[in-house]
Amino acid sequence: MIKIKKKWIHIDVLDRRNRIGKTRIKPDEKITGSRGIIVVTESRERRKSTLQVEITENYKSSKVVLMNIWTCGEWKKYIYDFEPLPRRGLLLRFEEGVDSEVREALKEFAKWLRYGYVFPIRVPVYVKAAERIKAKDGDLVCGTFFWPGEYGAEPYVRIATGDYFDLKSERGRDNALASILGSLIHELTHYFQYINKYETTPRGEEIQACYYQKLILDEYANTRDHP
Repeated sequence: MIKIKKKWIHIDVLDRRNRIGKTRIKPDEKITGSRGIIVVTESRERRKSTLQVEITENYKSSKVVLMNIWTCGEWKKYIYDFEPLPRRGLLLRFEEGVDSEVREALKEFAKWLRYGYVFPIRVPVYVKAAERIKAKDGDLVCGTFFWPGEYGAEPYVRIATGDYFDLKSERGRDNALASILGSLIHELTHYFQYINKYETTPRGEEIQACYYQKLILDEYANTRDHP
């Protein structure tokens, strides 16, 4: 008997406590303002049939072509010019006070990411216990990505997790954790844009990050019953 994985992702509304659908971009910092919409329709089999995903999405009358920025490997054209080579890997750094369920879910997710994806320039992820992080423009947001001005320098991600208790009360444990994992995926998509020297408009960067937030989380949801 074939066991069919039960999806634990069914959030279809933006969190009212966050800035609704609002993302502000600065040259060195990509910001996620909302625990986003997690709704997935594309089949896993279709994604696995190709290494390159091209999607054209209408967004307020503009079209952006989304490519598989997580696996395209454009970074290989640039990384090997460095001597010595940059440090590699995905690291988690937990602030004191981060909920134990959040900590374990992020550790397990990071383990899965390291197995399936390459992080050719080290990216530390600073997991904060606060409900929101103050961005450089003063806004309180769920996550940020620091985009270095010089290629090859190490970027970093910050994500807020202090709203987990409220999310859990409202949505349940699994979907509360999925929201936090989704914030991390969003910021890591900016990481892959950085290492691959992906060039598009700020709006294009955000559309792509939102797309992969759904895609990667859906892929992960198909590997286990709970996040």
